[in-house]
Order: sequence, then C-alpha cells, then structure tokens
Amino acid sequence: MAGVWREHREQHGDEHHGEHPDRSYSFPKRVCAVSMLRVAPQQPGVDGSGLIASNVHQMAATKLAAVSQRYTANRKAVVDALLRLPGPATIAELLVAGRGLAQSSTYRNLVVLEEVGVVHRIVTSDDHARFELTEEITGQHHHHLICERCGVIIDITLDPAVERALEATLAVAATAHRFNGMHHRVDLVGICTSCEDTPARLTSTG
Repeated sequence: MAGVWREHREQHGDEHHGEHPDRSYSFPKRVCAVSMLRVAPQQPGVDGSGLIASNVHQMAATKLAAVSQRYTANRKAVVDALLRLPGPATIAELLVAGRGLAQSSTYRNLVVLEEVGVVHRIVTSDDHARFELTEEITGQHHHHLICERCGVIIDITLDPAVERALEATLAVAATAHRFNGMHHRVDLVGICTSCEDTPARLTSTG
C-alpha cells in the first residue's frame, strides 16, 4: 500500500494538504464479492489456508533471532496452533488446538511473538483478546468481520478491484494529511449469524 501512496504523492505532491483533494476515487459500481477464507483439506506440511508451515516457522525463527530470542518448542507449538485454526483465536481456543500448551507460558510466548511481529493481537467487544499470525508472516492480506456481541472474528478477503480502489482512496486521505501510510486493515463491526438467532440478554434492573 505504501507504493500507492508514494505514487499519489509523486503525481500530486502536497497540493491537497488542508483541503479536500480535487481528484477522487470511487469504488466499482458492481457488487464486491466478499469471500470467506475456507479451510481446505490439509496436506503434510501445509495448513488449511495453503500456507507452507516450514516457511512460516523459518520466518518466525528469523524474527526472534533478530532480537536474540530463541524459537523454542513452546513458541513453535503456539504458531502451529495458529496455523491450525481457521481464524483469530482466544487463548482458550489456542490451548485446545495446541494440545498440551500451558496457559501461563502460552500467554508469555504470545507477548514475545507479538513484540517481534509474528503475532497480531485483536481486541473486540468481549473480555478475550484474539490472536492471529501477522500478514507479514503469512503473506495473506485480509480484513475482519467482528461481532460486537460475542466477539467472534471472521477473516475475509475482498475482490481485487475493491482492494485497489480502497488503497487509492486511502492514499488520497493520507496525502491530504501529510501522513505516511504503510498498510491498512478494515474491521467491519456488526452481529454474527449465531447472535442474530439468539435474543440479546436483558440486564435486570429490579
């Protein structure tokens, strides 16, 4: 995305600073196809989304080594669990997927993995943070649907044409504010199907 912003600056400089840009970008009129990330049958060494596990582990080890940290068996197990899960997960979900992970060490390892850019933490409306591998590690750009009731997060990808239009629109906004954009994330907050089918709990005041 930084490339789009740089291109916009080269073409228009800072002419739009402090005012609305004359040039505007619009999203395609056709309906965007929003596709859920599906879990495919696993192959040896390949996770459900098609990621090569060995590549992910190598990148994680490199990032940790850069700050004199070791890629221990427990940290590898956390990454394995994140690879195995279909989307951002709570610590409780990681413990189930990790088979043998301890809660205290898992939390400590998540903190370290987040600090070095292997893991991304997402805070939603409930009391539980969720974790996923960073896009730098996976190479898979995506966005999120977040339920404001239960906190569940669903990974989604956008039609490439919509992604390009979104980047161009954000480039205009960044230029107008002399902001050096690097990447973007979109979180669409709403109500998931499960919560829509379940009446919201009423707080008793009596």
